[in-house]
Amino acid sequence: MAKKLHWRIWLSGVVGFFILQLAFLKADPSLDISTSRGPFTDEGLNTIQARNYVNQGKWGLDDCDNLAKSPAYNAYLLVVFQTFGTSRTVARMSVLVASLLFFMLFTLLIKKPSIGLLWLLLGGLQYHLFQFFHFSMVEALAIQVIMVSLAFAYRFIQSKSQHVWWLILHFSGLFLALCLKVQFAYVLVLPLCTLLIWKRERLPGRLRFFRAIGLTSFLYGIAGLAYWLLWYQRVKPVFDKVVQQQLVERYHGDGNLLKALWGNLETFWLQPENLFIQLIFWLSLVWLTFKRKQLHQNHRLLFFLSAAWALLEHHKLFIQWLPSRYALSLIAAQALVIALFLKEALRHSNPFNKYLGVTALVIVLSFPQGNVRQLITLFRERTYQSQRVIDHFESYDFKGRKIAGTWATAIVWNQSAYVFPVWKDFTPMASFLEKHRPLMVVTEKDQEDSNRAFTDSGIVLEEYFGPARPENYGPYSLFIYALEEFQNEP
Repeated sequence: MAKKLHWRIWLSGVVGFFILQLAFLKADPSLDISTSRGPFTDEGLNTIQARNYVNQGKWGLDDCDNLAKSPAYNAYLLVVFQTFGTSRTVARMSVLVASLLFFMLFTLLIKKPSIGLLWLLLGGLQYHLFQFFHFSMVEALAIQVIMVSLAFAYRFIQSKSQHVWWLILHFSGLFLALCLKVQFAYVLVLPLCTLLIWKRERLPGRLRFFRAIGLTSFLYGIAGLAYWLLWYQRVKPVFDKVVQQQLVERYHGDGNLLKALWGNLETFWLQPENLFIQLIFWLSLVWLTFKRKQLHQNHRLLFFLSAAWALLEHHKLFIQWLPSRYALSLIAAQALVIALFLKEALRHSNPFNKYLGVTALVIVLSFPQGNVRQLITLFRERTYQSQRVIDHFESYDFKGRKIAGTWATAIVWNQSAYVFPVWKDFTPMASFLEKHRPLMVVTEKDQEDSNRAFTDSGIVLEEYFGPARPENYGPYSLFIYALEEFQNEP
């Protein structure tokens, strides 16, 4: 009876979380969600190639870097857009629904509704992660896929038979995360951690252990070969350009690791909305490590797996350029460790420390409360600037003509337009206007969104389009250039 009650409470929490997300489905990102423009522009960038294919029959592989980085996400969007249309609301719902379904699968696999509910309170309601659940960006979905893959690893180690299919599913889930977005390639280290945890906890025979290593090595080889032949060779020019510009130049920067570390601590980790979870995570990690032999066996397995994930995520501290969305997976992993700590600390049979239950109870009451206070403020301060601009352009008939600009992908979701971003050193700018003959170009006032692609190429947009129409979107000042034939459209 108690178990059924736990599952009902968990399900109520999931439904409540979904309803709460619906209140933000058309809202703008909060102004303080990131130090980059990513949350404002990347919903368009992440979806534009699938939208163009559905609406205009062309992927435009060379137009944007997203398809090369995120083949599985684009395949998913293709199915969704062909079924429900290509509006931003549909795109946002596709991420929200899929993420919650994977989260529910994670909880069902580990058979721990209390841990699932605690994660939802600690991680799902966290200020940044909560918002990305309803953005049409891949991060929240990839995080849930990683969590499901950890649940597969847990079932592999926990089950008496340790059936190899659980190990195969574990690896496949992590490979899916990579295919959702290549930035998650590092999680393919986790199968090695799983094997080490299995060896430590289950003491398999030497032959059995080496067979598992052989199977894992085979999976690495098959996955690498499949990605190389079926995807990389098809998108090689764009993929190589992305690796050079983003991995080498942007993320590695000048190679000063201490500078990167301090910058990330200052701009994200030590911010008030994030500091508490960092402190509680390290407290939980240290306590669970010292008390690992006294933990419930299943909790110990989940702790080892989630701790391996969380510690692996800390490599991002040394990335030169780290927008908040890249730290979401770290927050999710930390929340899972904290959830395990609270679950273990609140057990009635806990013999470790008579004050531990009180400490855990204080965390349970204060941590989600802090999240809720932030979300109440977020709810009260919702704005709809982006939706207003999207609705404005929805009435246009672009007749399949081209709309250019990074911001154009975010504010023009019209099915009659072919939209593509513009970046210096990515978009060929020679004879740009003559080649594309765009009806509209959307840029920031200083063109920083394209790294001054037009200005540095000698293109004076005012000479081609005439005066720009200014438009404010959050902290950004946009200039919308349009040909005269479209300036008077409704």
